[in-house]
Amino acid sequence: MKYRIRTYKTLTGKRDFVDLGGQSYGEWVVYEKEIPKFHISCFSENSKSDLIIKELIESGKWTIEAIIDRINESYETALTLDNRPVIKFQIASELRDLDLTPLPTKWMEKIKTAHNNNGYKI
Repeated sequence: MKYRIRTYKTLTGKRDFVDLGGQSYGEWVVYEKEIPKFHISCFSENSKSDLIIKELIESGKWTIEAIIDRINESYETALTLDNRPVIKFQIASELRDLDLTPLPTKWMEKIKTAHNNNGYKI
């Protein structure tokens, strides 16, 4: 799928970010070591993991940040959301083909199971 990639010069060097646009409510790009890895879309019915995320967020007990933190704790990953620095200067913008998949279903099923069995709250 094609994504808009914006390249910024920051205080720590050049960084690329995926821009989902202004109409991307309920969508996030998840990065691993500053590289875009996953695309979450709570309104996509094609992914079981996205549906689980939507269910957890709608319960009012979870946020997307809390879900990412829980995945990092459970699977010793270093996932982050798009956290652009405050001081940045855009130096490029281009469309690029990226293969961003939903989060692995087994990760989300484990979190949902822990939430349902233990009443785990964040």
